Amino acid sequence: MAACLLALAMGCDEPGSVRIRSQGGRAPVDASGSIDVFASPATGSATGSPVPSASPSSGSVGVTPTPIATDSAATQSTPVPDPTPTPLRTLPPEPVITPSPTPTPTPTPTPQPTAFPTSVKVAPKTGELNAKAPTGTNLPGFVSTMKLSVVVTLSDAATTSVVDWTSSDPLRVTVGSDGTVTALASASPGDVTITATAKGSSLSDKATITITTKGRLDVTVE
Repeated sequence: MAACLLALAMGCDEPGSVRIRSQGGRAPVDASGSIDVFASPATGSATGSPVPSASPSSGSVGVTPTPIATDSAATQSTPVPDPTPTPLRTLPPEPVITPSPTPTPTPTPTPQPTAFPTSVKVAPKTGELNAKAPTGTNLPGFVSTMKLSVVVTLSDAATTSVVDWTSSDPLRVTVGSDGTVTALASASPGDVTITATAKGSSLSDKATITITTKGRLDVTVE
């Protein structure tokens, strides 16, 4: 474009070129030093708008280009949709741990005091046994066994009959665990002591058994 303008300034007259209207063979220059440029009728284009003029001192010519129409539909960009955000994975709630209740300690039972014997009573206190029964044991007049009883009173007011029985002369008189006293046939006359002692204690009670050897004689008179 600049080359063509320079050609115009030098008198270029080609079809379709730009002509410079002059008066008296001079290009009209206004006070600012600008030159009016008009499109040639041969081009069929509209008259151009005034352009910046060349400076008289420099001889250069400035041309303002005609704006090019743009297609607004072509230049309009298609909006890009925002990406769909990926939903965050929901974590399951953590289980609530319920603390186990502290077990209530079982109170230690207060030990009850162990009952102990407070008294021992033997009955009867005396007895007589015959060691020479002629035809058998415990015939009338010839008793050779008897049974003693015992009561042990405890500290808690309870009673028991559990004792240890002993004889002062087991070669003459014996005593069983149930208190049964027996005079042996070989026993000599005299006294034998039977003792009942409470279990786990030194408390005791006694009975005296007298041994006899007298016999009975039956006389028949005719």
